[in-house]
Amino acid sequence: AGSVTLAGQRYVLVQRASTDQPFFTDVPPTHPFFDTVQLVRAAGVTSGCDTGRYCPDSTTSRGQMAVFIIRALLGNGPFPFSPGPYFT
Repeated sequence: AGSVTLAGQRYVLVQRASTDQPFFTDVPPTHPFFDTVQLVRAAGVTSGCDTGRYCPDSTTSRGQMAVFIIRALLGNGPFPFSPGPYFT
């Protein structure tokens, strides 16, 4: 992965990995979202739904999506958060 800045706009470029060894047994290289799933796993955004599985056809809760977004923005380390609710 890399990025290019043109006229003040940053573009992220991602090249497909040189290997087709899947991280998850239920997302083979023939899966339409194989590259994307591999990328979010390699970036530490997700570890899947179960040991060795991603469960691409399962629903995602709002809480799970919130974790995806925070990890995508801030990385996989601990991040500060308020334990109190933001909304009533």
